Formats: sequence, C-alpha cells, structure tokens
Amino acid sequence: MCSVIHQGYVRIGVALAPGSRNRFPLESVSDIGCVLKGVFMAHSVRSMVVRWSVLLWLAISTIYLLVLSVLICGDSRFPLNLGAIRTTGRAGLWITLAPAIAGFLAFFLVVFRIRAGAIVLGAYCWLWIAVLACGLPWVWNASESFCTHTMCIRTPWIGRLLVLGLMTPCVMVAIWAKHEFARMGQRALPG
Repeated sequence: MCSVIHQGYVRIGVALAPGSRNRFPLESVSDIGCVLKGVFMAHSVRSMVVRWSVLLWLAISTIYLLVLSVLICGDSRFPLNLGAIRTTGRAGLWITLAPAIAGFLAFFLVVFRIRAGAIVLGAYCWLWIAVLACGLPWVWNASESFCTHTMCIRTPWIGRLLVLGLMTPCVMVAIWAKHEFARMGQRALPG
C-alpha cells in the first residue's frame, strides 16, 4: 500500500530490514502503480532533468577550461582574453586551471549529492558571472569589430548578446545551486 510520496521517492508502509538499501520494497503488484506514480511525478522528473542539465553544463564548461589549460601549457605566449581578464602565457593558468579543478570537484560532489557540491558549484558560477560582468562594459561600448583567432564579430550587438547569453546559464546554475543547498539542508534535518 502506497502511504507517502515525498520528494520524488515513494515510501511504502513496509518495515525495511536494517541495512537494506532498497528504496522501493514491493509486496504486491498493486505497489508497482505507487512506485510508477512516484517516479513519473512532474516534480521528480523536472528535478532530474534540471540536475542532469546542470551537470551537462558543468561538464562542458570544465572540459573547455581544461582544454584551454592544455593550450596555455603548450604555448608560452598564449593570449587569453576572457571577459575582462587578459593574460599572455602561463599566467592564464590561474583563471583556467584553478576553476577547472573546482568545476571537476563540484561535478562529483553534485553527482554524489554531497551538500558541499552546491557551495563549490555556486562559487564556480559566481566567478564566471563576475568575469563576464566585468567584460560586459568593454563589449557594450565597442564601436568596431571584435576579433579572436578564429572569428570576427562585426556588429557590437552580437558581442553583447553573446556575453549575456554566456552569463544566463551561469546565473541559472547559481540559483539552482542555492536551492539545492537549501533542499539538502532540509533533507538532513531529523523528522
């Protein structure tokens, strides 16, 4: 008999044996309906999709930073222009390798649902929000084309939208990390 559906998990009114890791003990075929109802609830599916979207964004941004770090290590005169940060050579490792390690750590802590993962993820996001926000006035006041090694942006509005587009997922993930931190704290409370 399905007694309580709480935070996407189905609690069935069956006493579990000490040390049992089974979250869905089934006594009869009718319990399968309760389990499916809990699994396919809008809140739990949405929560799972958001969690995996955050992890995908974090993995992509961390891998990008690791690739930049490798490129910086390979070229002693590598020009790094990220937002307001402009470095040449191995000085760019401070802004690529250190956040990449923090992103890697946050990824595993969030995967294993450790509360510190939300803190590390929030710090990672706020670092990139600050970097991009500091570069926003430079892009916003650009009156001519902006060129990198691989492309040129000829219209200032494209650069502005690009920076705002990069800031948006950082802000969204930072908000998610804040809510995840609060949710994990509530779950840890006895009761």
